[in-house]
Amino acid sequence: MSLERFARALVAKPVRARSLLVTFFGDVLSVQSTPVWLGSLIGVMGSLGLREHLVRTACNRLAREGWLQSHRRGRRSYYHFSGYGARQYRRAAYRIYAPRKPAWDGYWTVMLTRGLDAPRRAELERQLGWLGFGRAGPDTLVRAGFGEDHRAVTAELGVEVPVFRAESGALGKAETDLCRQAWAVDTLTADYRTFLGRYALLAHEPVPEPGTSFQLRLMLIHDYRRIVLTDPELPTDLLPGDWPGTRARELAAELYHRWLPASDEWLADRLELEEGAWPAMSPAARGRFRDATWTRRLVALA
Repeated sequence: MSLERFARALVAKPVRARSLLVTFFGDVLSVQSTPVWLGSLIGVMGSLGLREHLVRTACNRLAREGWLQSHRRGRRSYYHFSGYGARQYRRAAYRIYAPRKPAWDGYWTVMLTRGLDAPRRAELERQLGWLGFGRAGPDTLVRAGFGEDHRAVTAELGVEVPVFRAESGALGKAETDLCRQAWAVDTLTADYRTFLGRYALLAHEPVPEPGTSFQLRLMLIHDYRRIVLTDPELPTDLLPGDWPGTRARELAAELYHRWLPASDEWLADRLELEEGAWPAMSPAARGRFRDATWTRRLVALA
């Protein structure tokens, strides 16, 4: 199958407009701070199979949810990440684009959510899931590694919960079972293998024309982020011996940078910003999957 046919098959898959727009704003529009004209956004998303009314509806919904901000200049509407949306993106981007899995410090973070009402508990669990937390019980969230990044989330949500540091081994031989319960490791393994089966053959293909490069780039990141944001990045000792997550990250990085230059060339001719020209091949885009300093800065900003 040619890359053009493969790209058409990817964009023909059922996909939620809202989810794909979040991928687009995060991967493409986050590299600049100038709002984008909705008309040009509609044109670009049309190449991914989204009709105009779906793009408008999804943008309006994301604005109502606080992810995007919009304003009008004359008869034109412009959109960009809100402060909330930018923070959420930075937390997710570290997980998506980090060059490698961080070394484990030998500790677990244990958070008790008892006392929170159901809506706040659900939102806390959703947002902390992007930081690698999983549910180990009705009122318990756990993560491999101990850090302070969860504090930004709890502060933003206005919740106070007990947090403990547990040393590896303190949870006993149940650690492996805990991992399977909290993060559905078997499902995650299958998802990574499906990703590899879908994209691995493309590593041997030449770079396609710019429009196809853009389609492939965005669908690659869309498919990859939906998996990696459910991956708690567990210690190697607690993962299956044939863990496919490492190869998936390597493949995503390889294909992303293969398609990025032509993709940005295509976008530069189509995206209209409120001010200035499209910053093709920005340092932020070039540093993804490669620059550990850049990804650490994302955590500090979040």
